[in-house]
Amino acid sequence: MIIKETLMPATKKETQVPSIDKWPITTERFVAFIDIMGFKDMVMKMPHSAIYKMMLAIDSSKTISEEIAIDKKNNQLVKSTTYSDSIMLYSKNKTVGCFEALIAAVSGLTYDLFIEGIPHKGAMAYGKMTLDSERSIFFGQPLIDAYLLQEELHFYGVIIHGTVEQVMHRQLNQQEFIKRYDCHLKNGKSNHYTVHPMYISASSAAHFPDEHEKAINSLVQMKHKTSGHLRRYIDNTDSYFKYIFKETK
Repeated sequence: MIIKETLMPATKKETQVPSIDKWPITTERFVAFIDIMGFKDMVMKMPHSAIYKMMLAIDSSKTISEEIAIDKKNNQLVKSTTYSDSIMLYSKNKTVGCFEALIAAVSGLTYDLFIEGIPHKGAMAYGKMTLDSERSIFFGQPLIDAYLLQEELHFYGVIIHGTVEQVMHRQLNQQEFIKRYDCHLKNGKSNHYTVHPMYISASSAAHFPDEHEKAINSLVQMKHKTSGHLRRYIDNTDSYFKYIFKETK
């Protein structure tokens, strides 16, 4: 992923390693859950080496997204884990800075997923979450809330849970990568805040035309590979992209 500092709320450190800043194991934090759609079918139909290559690409994008979320004091504000077809990203705590860092990380990661042609959907929630990396213990209500909400989505994107709205309602309308949208769900539509991928906005099209074109073309290529009811996900995502472009002119 090409990082543009003018778009990022936090500056990426090119050579510095994030400082060892101890994270609280259990605290209130923001959690994003992203599901790689159709992973089981991919494993069944694609060569094992191709799946491994895809997972390496996801891991690389995930790492870069974490690097985005480093503050001016070189503290890491976002961490992530991957399990099979699921990607989880967590903020260090509940501060506005951590919230903004997670938004930027999710926006950058989903852009990369589109570029790689990887269908996905996700959600972000807030609440008490335990992250014990040394013992591989990860659990909490926000992870459950995010998982259940993304299950309802009928387009490729990331939706924001009401728990985030409750604590960040003032900040939501000020974020570059967040827009309200009548989201396509499995049982109709519902208006929610969403985290859109980098470079699909009108301002990105003007300043970073190559990156914008890659995002749009990736959706076209994904459409060519699907038919029937699965293509509705693509059509709904195309409508979402066009809405974001229109709203950011």
